[in-house]
Amino acid sequence: MEKIGIYCRVSSKSQEDDGTSIDYQLKKGNEISKKLGMNPIIYNEGGKSSWDSNINTRIELVRLLNNVESKKIKSVWVWNMDRMGRNSQSWYSILKILVGYRVNLYVGDSLKPYNFSNPTDRLVTNILSLITTYDNELRRIRMIFGKMETLKRGRTFIGGTIPFGYDVDESKNLIPNSESRMIGKMFQMYEDGKSTTDIQVMLNQSSHFPRRSKKGWNLG
Repeated sequence: MEKIGIYCRVSSKSQEDDGTSIDYQLKKGNEISKKLGMNPIIYNEGGKSSWDSNINTRIELVRLLNNVESKKIKSVWVWNMDRMGRNSQSWYSILKILVGYRVNLYVGDSLKPYNFSNPTDRLVTNILSLITTYDNELRRIRMIFGKMETLKRGRTFIGGTIPFGYDVDESKNLIPNSESRMIGKMFQMYEDGKSTTDIQVMLNQSSHFPRRSKKGWNLG
């Protein structure tokens, strides 16, 4: 049975919430592969941004492209074109391989692939990729300006993860909490000549955890 690579990726929590979660992408990819009568090979990138032009930071994408080059798979499915790349430079690196090995690219619910041996499909894919990149760059610019306006209005919390040592009040401003004394202790240790490793050990021995992990503090 012919194999098809199912590539899944999200880059933000909002994408997990708006109907394009990893689970949803896996479900749709498996449905498409079943309809096509192909054996799905899963490449689950999890939460990983695609803004970086260096595609080597995305391990599963690299594995997929390696399998294309070794001719283990000739078909690939993604929920949306921007799952593979939002950055023009990275997308053309990916496209070069897909075109070179004449991969059939299935997108979304469509059972009709983009055939890269067909010049019309190559043109359409390039146009769609440019539109997607343009739209994402505009969205990113709007987000940056939105955060700048929030700061200008005097609000110190502009979204995302609340920093360690702070809470957010009703006016969306950051206010120190009981953890803030640990921040003072960290600065004092650094001023006293302690290393970052010493500070890490101190934090791991405390009852406080990082915002995004319960596995302890790291140096990076």
